Amino acid sequence: MTTDAARRSWVGIRPLGVAPAGAIAMLSVSLSVSLVGPLGVQLERSLGIDSEYLGVLVALYFAGWVAASPAASALSRRFGPLAVVRATTIGGGLLLVGMALLGNRAWHLAALMPVSGAAAGIAQPSINVYLASALPARKLGGAMGLKQAVSPASSLLAGLAVPTIALTVGWRWAFLLAMLPALVTSVLLEREVVDEEPRNEQPPSSLPPLRALVVLMLGSGLATSYASTVLTFVVVSAVRIGFRPASAGILVAVVSSVAVLARVGLGAVANRLVSRPFRWVTAMVLGGAAGCGLLAVGTSQHLLAVFALGAAVAVGVGWGWSGLFYLGVVGSNRGSEAKATSIVQVGGGAGTALGPLVFGVVASSLSFTAVWVGAGCVGVAAAFAMVAGSRLVSNRP
Repeated sequence: MTTDAARRSWVGIRPLGVAPAGAIAMLSVSLSVSLVGPLGVQLERSLGIDSEYLGVLVALYFAGWVAASPAASALSRRFGPLAVVRATTIGGGLLLVGMALLGNRAWHLAALMPVSGAAAGIAQPSINVYLASALPARKLGGAMGLKQAVSPASSLLAGLAVPTIALTVGWRWAFLLAMLPALVTSVLLEREVVDEEPRNEQPPSSLPPLRALVVLMLGSGLATSYASTVLTFVVVSAVRIGFRPASAGILVAVVSSVAVLARVGLGAVANRLVSRPFRWVTAMVLGGAAGCGLLAVGTSQHLLAVFALGAAVAVGVGWGWSGLFYLGVVGSNRGSEAKATSIVQVGGGAGTALGPLVFGVVASSLSFTAVWVGAGCVGVAAAFAMVAGSRLVSNRP
């Protein structure tokens, strides 16, 4: 990128640092959907909804993500990544305030969720442009890992919000306080200087064949569908087999911290130790599928320890691959990062929308045991798609 807007962008985030700024910005547009699952018990009681409707709320968020994602590349080129990130983070914060103050009916949340998802769908590719263009290649893996650690970090915060906020002053305060990252980001992104070039500007590379990106999009969609299903329903399922609501929230926080460590840790060493990131992604997706199997056993037999172990594996391992996945996508598309990530993240958004929606129906009509078995099967299918996509990328001319 060579526009004046691009030059301003890289310097504009210097007061905070490139990678932390991108991570906090992503956090501000991720918290709304992350709060739905852990606060599910409180939302059900307050708004009179069921597990199926929780899935609908998550699906609406990611439907907005998918619908807005194709516009991200054009917006970044037109206005510059800094302007796009600032607008989406401020918008995400205002939407959280709206959910807290106006969410008196279930349909109020349903109306705001897709708008919040659209902000996230536009923000992520713009943040990827930040990282790829402002950082040298040796630091890109760590930065991508930090940014992708935002999803489990937001779930960690949401889990902690159950005993500390939702069970004390109410779920609305959790949504209200969740707007703080947006406020922090908007303040720390204010300073701009215009006479500096991006650190790592490279000419655009050709995209892999469209079929390679489509297959990777499919793999990402399947993998995120089972991971989002776990995060959406693990608290409600845990409470039904004997966990207390506060303990279930803490469980989400603990297993999400494992995913945070996995994403940050793997990102930090990826540039040195991981030559083919998609292979590692495949192994982690299969590990997450095995965790779903443990969840099924723990649920059917009311074995709390097995359930907790399954949650740790399904979330910590099965949701820890995202940083490596986007590192592989960005690394194979230097100079075309926004376009490539905009394509593949459509799958992630669609999968994250459809997973809770479909498995919410399964939970209501069958059981949570059926949910975990089905999620594990989806994880196995995702691993096969990742293998196929990796081969197509490796065989590009």
